[in-house]
Amino acid sequence: MKETKMMSVLTEVISKVLSLMYFLFEDDDEPFEKENDKDYKIFTIDFWDDKKYRIVFKIHDRIMNLMIENFEGVEDESLKQGDIISGIREFVNIVCGNFMNEFSGKMKMGLPMYSSKEEVQKNECNTLIDEKEWWIENSRLFVKIVKC
Repeated sequence: MKETKMMSVLTEVISKVLSLMYFLFEDDDEPFEKENDKDYKIFTIDFWDDKKYRIVFKIHDRIMNLMIENFEGVEDESLKQGDIISGIREFVNIVCGNFMNEFSGKMKMGLPMYSSKEEVQKNECNTLIDEKEWWIENSRLFVKIVKC
């Protein structure tokens, strides 16, 4: 598996899924406002062939709300936190499934998990392969690929 190509394939897949399913696009400019780290949620999903990897998504609450609003066609006030978490887990599942199809049809993947920052930091998967951030609607979406 060519680890150096993973992020370029994953970047394409994420951009495509965000635009086609959630009608969200990367901002041209980086906003100036500061964000609070507590306003992010972390989701992970494992995939493997002869080596095990993990994709870690750190998504701002504002982006998560917009994603589910756009996908479900509902207003923010009617969304429950559990529905948002479930919807973002599905996004992670879709992204990883498409990534595996694009990158190598021989890999397997686990279930998407909603994780705490502490769980991600103390986990055995900590060898960074690559990372990227998107600015969407003045908020950030971080993604990194790590080797376990």
